[in-house]
Amino acid sequence: MKPISDLLLISDMDGTLLTHEKQISKENLEAIRRFEKAGGHFTIATGRSAASVFRFIDLLQLQLPAIIHNGAQIYDFSTRRGLWDAYLPEESRDYVRQAIQKYPSVGVEVVAGEQIYVVNSNLYTEQHFAREKIPFVVCDLDDTPQNWYKVLFAMDAELMPEFSMYMRGKNYPGISFVQSWIHYFEMLPGHASKGQALRKLSGLTRIPLQNIVAVGDCYNDLDMLQMAGVGAAVGNAAAEVLNAADVVLRSNEEHAIAEIINMIFEEDARLQHLL
Repeated sequence: MKPISDLLLISDMDGTLLTHEKQISKENLEAIRRFEKAGGHFTIATGRSAASVFRFIDLLQLQLPAIIHNGAQIYDFSTRRGLWDAYLPEESRDYVRQAIQKYPSVGVEVVAGEQIYVVNSNLYTEQHFAREKIPFVVCDLDDTPQNWYKVLFAMDAELMPEFSMYMRGKNYPGISFVQSWIHYFEMLPGHASKGQALRKLSGLTRIPLQNIVAVGDCYNDLDMLQMAGVGAAVGNAAAEVLNAADVVLRSNEEHAIAEIINMIFEEDARLQHLL
């Protein structure tokens, strides 16, 4: 197996690194420190905005840039600077307006710069900000700035299949979609995903993709797991993610990141042919 100093471990946050209570366990944090002390590299790939990651930065002390907005930006938290960005086309504003007109109950959050703009509120957007304790701006759709990283649509789980089919069926140019949670559906720049951003990050850090171990749980993690040398799914992952993973770990409540780090240190047989 490759030396630890040659490896990059990249983890999704919600449902993977974080517990259901949105905490990083002591076991995960200690394992990350041990991994970095041995020369390993660690960072995160998340659908979260920079604002919602900042409260974890003092704990994580990231030495490498992170993937945020589900792959629409590579962001250096040490300098508070974007290193690579992908933006939705300006026509997205009209597409969102049409979606709100057809589905007025769907909550809509627009992410631009380091700010989140709530242009259509519902129970799920209210819960989102209450849970994360992050700042946001409530405004009309036309009052949001240009250069959107993503749009998050929040809704009842029962509406998700119909809403997803409606949006995907439009075949909007320059746009892709991903379901990031049972209540969240996201509009992204067409060439943005965690997997494509991982390829960019590999180039920026000069760490080959085959030396990267990626861990995730949801559909928005799929192409990242497939792009990496090792794709690991936590035990609570969606069935499609579990089926696509090279390795299945314990759940996010059972310190899955510590588990994969221990596997690396112990040169676990499940990783031998991958690393």
